[in-house]
Formats: sequence, C-alpha cells, structure tokens
Amino acid sequence: LGAGAVFAQGKGRSFYLSPGGSDQNNGSEAKPWKSIQKAVERLSPGDTLILLEGTYDESVTFSVSGTAEAPITIQGKGNVVFDGFKGKPLAGRDETEVLNVPAIGQVKYGLFKKEAAINTGGHKHLQIGGITANYVRAGVEVSPGSEHIIIDGLRTHGNRFAMVIEGGKHITIRNTIADMSRNAFRMFKGASNILFERVQAYRSRDVDYIAQQMREKRDEIKGGDLYLNGDGFIAERDVSHLTFRDIFSGSHWDAGFDLKASDIEMAGVIAFGSKNNIKLWGDRINVSDSFTIGAIAQPRPGRSAVEGHGLTVEEEGDVTFRNVTFIGGPQSAHNIRIYAKKGMAGKLALKNSIVALAGPSGALFKNDGGTFISENNVWSDPNLRRPPPDFVSASDQLIDPQFVNPAASNFNLKPKSPTTGKGASSKMAERVSKFDFKDKGPRAELRVEIDRRRFAQTAFLTGLGISFSDFAPVTSAQAVSEERDVWVRAGEMKIIRDESGDLWDAKLVTDKGSDNGVHLTSRDPAD
Repeated sequence: LGAGAVFAQGKGRSFYLSPGGSDQNNGSEAKPWKSIQKAVERLSPGDTLILLEGTYDESVTFSVSGTAEAPITIQGKGNVVFDGFKGKPLAGRDETEVLNVPAIGQVKYGLFKKEAAINTGGHKHLQIGGITANYVRAGVEVSPGSEHIIIDGLRTHGNRFAMVIEGGKHITIRNTIADMSRNAFRMFKGASNILFERVQAYRSRDVDYIAQQMREKRDEIKGGDLYLNGDGFIAERDVSHLTFRDIFSGSHWDAGFDLKASDIEMAGVIAFGSKNNIKLWGDRINVSDSFTIGAIAQPRPGRSAVEGHGLTVEEEGDVTFRNVTFIGGPQSAHNIRIYAKKGMAGKLALKNSIVALAGPSGALFKNDGGTFISENNVWSDPNLRRPPPDFVSASDQLIDPQFVNPAASNFNLKPKSPTTGKGASSKMAERVSKFDFKDKGPRAELRVEIDRRRFAQTAFLTGLGISFSDFAPVTSAQAVSEERDVWVRAGEMKIIRDESGDLWDAKLVTDKGSDNGVHLTSRDPAD
C-alpha cells in the first residue's frame, strides 16, 4: 500500500493551516491559519491548502469547485488527524444507547461525531490527500453533484463510514485504509465511475444495525434471529461502473464486498474472514486474478451458524470469475454458493480457477438452481468422489493443485504442479503468503473515553468477529482525563494518566469470567 499522494503543486496559491495557528495570520507556513472552514472558503481553483501536523476537531465542507486544469487541493503534511472525540462533550455526538443483546452482552453505541471530517459539498475537481479521520460520520463524504474527486492516503478508524459516496461521479480512492468502521465504503443514489486502487478495509461491525433490531424485533431476537451487519464495500442497485484493483477486505461481520451494482471490474482482490467474502447481486461483473480465503459462518444465539461463503452469487447476479483461487477454512460453509429466489436465479461463469480446501463441515460448491458454467477449473477436496459431481465439467480437473504450504497461507503452486496457469497469479499468491492475517483479524479492544465530567466505555471483544462482552467499570477516582483515546488490546499493557497526574497500568483481561475487563494497577509517577 502506497503512503498516499503528495499532489503536485497547483497553478494557484498555497496556504497553510495548523491547530496552533490563528485566523488573523496570513496563511503562510510561518503564520498558518487555524479554522479549516474559513480557510476553505478563501480558496479558488488551483489553490492548495496544506494542513500541518496535528489533531483537528473541525468538520469542513467545500464551498467552491476547482476545474479540470486547476483542481482545489487539501493536503496533509505529516501526521494530520481529524478526531471526532477531541474536546467534544457527549452531547456533541450521536446519542448513546445501552442495549443488552441476548447471548452477546452489553452494547454501547453511537460514540462518534455526527459530521464527516470533509464533505465535498456537491463541488467538483477536488483533491484530498494524506489525512487520518477517526470517530466521525465519515472520513470523506462525497455529496450529490460532486464529480472528479481524488482521495489519496486516507486512514480511518472507528467511523460510521470510511467514505460515503452519495450520487458522486468520477471518483478515485487510492492508498486508503479503513479499520473498524460500521460499514467502510458505501455507494448509493446513482454514484458511478468509481475507482478503488490499493485500498484496505478491515473489521467492519455495524452496532447501529444491532440497535435497530433490538428496538424493532425484540421478540424475534429472543428466539435467536439476530443479524450482525458490517461490510467492507457496499454498492446499491442504482450504482454502476465500479473498478477495484489491488484490494484487501476482511474480518467483517457481514461481507467483504456486498455489491448490488452492475458493470463492475475487480482484479487483484484478496477477500477473507467475513461471513460472505464476496457477495454479488448485479449484472456484468467480472472478477479476475483474485483470492477468497476462509469465510466465517456467523453464529446466531440458540441457532446454527449461517452463510460463511467465499463467493455468494445472489438471485439477481450475473457474474464471471476468471483465474480466481477459492480457499475454504475451518468455519466456512461453501467456497461458492449460487442462490435462486423469487423466480430469479443467479448466473456464474467460472473459468481457469482453483476451488480447494473446503471446511471440515462445508463444501466446495452449492447451487440452489442458478445457471453455472464451468470451464477448465480445478476442484480439490477429499470429499469429492468419482464419478465427479454434476457441477464438474468435462474440461475441469479433480486433482490436488499442489500448493507450496497451504497451512502457512502459501498458495503458490509447486514447480511441477499440473494446474500451472490456473487460479490467481503467482504475484497474488506471493502477496497472500506475506500478509499478516492474524494482525488484520478480529481482536479484543477497549476504548475508554473521558471528558472530565462523565465517561462512557465500550468493549469490542470480537473473538471471531461475532461477540461482545461487558467488562469491569473504571471508577471515577481512576478516570482518565488526558488520554481521551485509549485502546487496550487483549494481552497488552498501556500506561494511562488520571486527573491527578498519577500513572496506571491498564490491561484488558478477557479470559477470567466475571473478572473480564480493564484491570488498572497504580504506578509510581516517578516511573
């Protein structure tokens, strides 16, 4: 993943902004402005606004467009962070509600700023690069009417969305990472011609959706009908012409890709560890040189787990996969699943691909009545017996593809493999072998958030991406004031400071029953 663009100097002026600046300054690097909104309102086509290193608690909406020859640019320099919690009382954020979810535990949600860090405001020919946006509605919101927008080097954590694209056209997103969003990238209201390139999305979990279910479906949830949502990429039916290149998307509660849009090209995709790694509903979708690895079926309270498919072709889908490698996992249901519902049936053409290693209780393939065309594919699983299943065509092979070391996620083919030229390329297999799935997988984390008068806390003990747990409360005497953004990973130790200046060791414990939670141990301040 690239570090994000430093956009070329525009044809216009350059201005500077700093959290320690003043709007009475002249906007130079030596005397930067302070207010982002006021600064943006002074920009003209070709101008560049450079955000100097620091933490910002503003939201900004563009008020003017650039041109094709002279775009307007906002560029971060150094570590530039928009923080939805910085200096804001709880009343300034979305409302907080506590819900006791059956078989999951207590959920507190709504703890982030209501606005996007940057909103395009319906304007055109804009460039935004080199920023981080945490605990906001979205890092960037592309609003209706906006066209020719470039986002490069965006980092987000804990947002409702990494990005929202509402009706925008000709949008490019590059070198971007979204972590622990409710849903990472959402496209709707006729958005079109969107390119995602070198983008990563991890660990989306939509607690808002849980809250909605708790309010509207209490009886059904008591019976076990609880649906955990949260997607990496979402595109609604009125969206079209999407391109995905060099994408990692995984460990989401629901889907790595949930695409109802049509006219989609995907290449160099690695989708893993979600309830549905790739779920497709639209027409004219082509996927090539990609991996789907280890989908995870989603448990329901008191019921059997659901889905867990590497590829789901819904009843409206018409898709083609070429040179794709499908790998199951210990909690996968099907490497490939085609649905037929409501008088419609999904269509899948699979060519030159490898489908292997179904989970212990899963299967390589299931077709509920859709149209399936299989050409020159390799199917490999001990449960497949000759005569071959009816989904295996005359041009297919039932053989071991001879991966180098599948237990270590090395899906390169051995030199004498009879399946050379099928499945994803060696370049993609090498990317998979070097990827740290454990680090990007679900993990137990705690956020402690204090504003000196009251505090709220929420724990995401995600295990395999499906469960919450409550934890021991932090007493008022131990309340953290200076460290407003504290995350403690299970098994790690962090030092935090209380209102009196005393230091504490904070450790998240997840394996001691009723003692689960943040354990604080006093330290000598001299340490």
